[in-house]
Amino acid sequence: MVKSNQPQQELIVIVSFACRLSEGNSSSQKLWDFLEQEDVASSAMPETRFNFEGHYDESHKSKTMCQSGEMFLGDVDLTDFDAEFFEIDEDEAAAMNSNQRQMLEVVFEGLENAGISLKKLNNRPVSCFVESYSFDYADMQARDSHDRPSNNAIGIGRIILANRLSHFLNIKRSSVTLDTACSGSLQALDFASRYLQSRDVDAAIIAASNLYMSSEHVIDQGSLNSAHSMSLKFSSNVFLFLDYARGKKCS
Repeated sequence: MVKSNQPQQELIVIVSFACRLSEGNSSSQKLWDFLEQEDVASSAMPETRFNFEGHYDESHKSKTMCQSGEMFLGDVDLTDFDAEFFEIDEDEAAAMNSNQRQMLEVVFEGLENAGISLKKLNNRPVSCFVESYSFDYADMQARDSHDRPSNNAIGIGRIILANRLSHFLNIKRSSVTLDTACSGSLQALDFASRYLQSRDVDAAIIAASNLYMSSEHVIDQGSLNSAHSMSLKFSSNVFLFLDYARGKKCS
């Protein structure tokens, strides 16, 4: 038998999970049931986003929306945000991309699910890796430069996604926002695993958020357009919390 020269790696445990996904999948149990039943998320456009009928054109003409739908968080009010709890004033909250607002809430929910208090994380060596590639809110703010809220640059910046979490939680290690399209979440998981195995951090937060709020991102996508718009993709906020577990298994 050939012995591997690979060093033995310690196990990494996922200790919590929280999400807000299409079709009301707002918990790990709901998501599991949804997948087990082999359901398909609705691609209907919420009226609160943008005028779908005004953009959709099944003729596939240039500068029109060729897709018949997307996967949306139809049951989530993107304007509903407890800014006071997260110590953010009204003006700053108005400038914040909805990805930032939703991610703060979902990550906090994940911590609650694991019984991890803010005090326990305070000033700890914990990394934060966030994936995001949607920039709809920036497009919307760019339409009228005279009507943009103050703190606009910070509010629309994707690089701030991880920093928002690290600042609120007061954690003291790498805080990185990634954009590698559909592979971003796995890249974030890989980075977090490497940091944990190197013992540079005690724990790591992995998150992803892509919220579609304007029509521009699905206009003229070329070969990326789906013929039926029924793929099992989600506009999502996903949270994982990792930690060391010597010789133990994740249950």
